[in-house]
Amino acid sequence: MNRFNWRRLTSDDYPLLVKWWKDWDWPTPPTIEMLPANAVLVYNEETGLPLYAGFLYETGTILGWVEFIVSNKDAAPSEKRGGLEYLIEVIGVIAKDRGITKLFTSTLIPSFVQSLKKAGFWVGDTGMTQLIKPL
Repeated sequence: MNRFNWRRLTSDDYPLLVKWWKDWDWPTPPTIEMLPANAVLVYNEETGLPLYAGFLYETGTILGWVEFIVSNKDAAPSEKRGGLEYLIEVIGVIAKDRGITKLFTSTLIPSFVQSLKKAGFWVGDTGMTQLIKPL
């Protein structure tokens, strides 16, 4: 039996996500206007404890961009184990339903890279810096 379940994120979840991003020392969490509707929250099915969140951006091509993945830093590692892979699986199902056949994401965190590789991602560019320009 899978111990995880998921639901779509709503705007009511945004304060929780900001807390998580700040807990992980994100310098500037994304604003709510930057986040797509394809948004998923993974939680422990038994306790209801939220564990992971992630977002799927549609690019208008077969490529979907998975971004702003964040986890509940206060949850025990044993409780979160497998949750990231479950999140990626759910995002993949949503992506396929939307006609997306490839997922893209980026990170500089080595442990996150390893987790993503276990979830089926392969490494493209390395040593890059992400930049955002306000207009």
